[in-house]
Amino acid sequence: PDLPVPRLRPALDGTTLCPVDGHFMRVVSHLPGEIFAGSVRTPELLDSLGRMLGRLDAALLSFGHPGAHYDLDWDLRHADRSRARLHHVADATDRALLERFLDRWDDRIGPALMSCRAGVIHNDANDHNLLVAGGVVTGIIDFGDAIHAPLVAELAIACAYAILGQADPLAAAGRIAAAYHREMPLTDDEIGILFDLIAMRLVTSVTISASRRGRQDDS
Repeated sequence: PDLPVPRLRPALDGTTLCPVDGHFMRVVSHLPGEIFAGSVRTPELLDSLGRMLGRLDAALLSFGHPGAHYDLDWDLRHADRSRARLHHVADATDRALLERFLDRWDDRIGPALMSCRAGVIHNDANDHNLLVAGGVVTGIIDFGDAIHAPLVAELAIACAYAILGQADPLAAAGRIAAAYHREMPLTDDEIGILFDLIAMRLVTSVTISASRRGRQDDS
C-alpha cells in the first residue's frame, strides 16, 4: 500500500473510466516531487531508484492480467527489431556500434533473456517518469507501457536512462542494480546479461527515434 504509484480516483458513480465529450477519462492521485531528469544523480538517488523498482516488481509478482500480454516494440524481447531500422541511422560508425550489440543479441543475449523470470513490469522507468523529492525517488508515473515481460528488463530500462551523462556510467548502473537486488534478488543469469540489456534499450531508443525522424523529414 505504501508504494509511490498513482492511485485511481473513482467518479461520482463509482467507476474509474468515464466518458467525457466522446473520450474516456481516468483521474489519478497526485504524487509529490520533481522530474528525475533535472536531478543530480547522487549515490543516494540511484540507490532509491533501485530500491523502489525492486519493491514494485516484488509486489507485482502476484499480479496478472490478460491485457499485459500484447505486442510492443519497446518490449526488450523485441530488441532485435532494431536491425530493420538501422538504415535510418545516417552515421556509419554509429550503425556499426549498433550492429555489434545486435550481433551479441542474436548470438547469446536474446536466447538467454527468453529463459529469464517474467512478470508484469512498468517497462518505462525513464527519467521523465520518475519523481524526486529530498534527493530520493518519491514516485513513478505513466504505466502506459506496462507489460508482462522479463523482470530484469525493468532494471535494464531504468539503468539505461539514469546513467546517461554520468562520469562513470557502469558504477551508476551498479548502484541501481545492487539496490534493486536487495529488494528483488537477481539470478546469476539475469546479472550476466544486464549490461547488454541496458545497451539494447539504448539501441532500441536510438533506432526508433531515427526512424521517426525520417518519417517527419518525408512529410
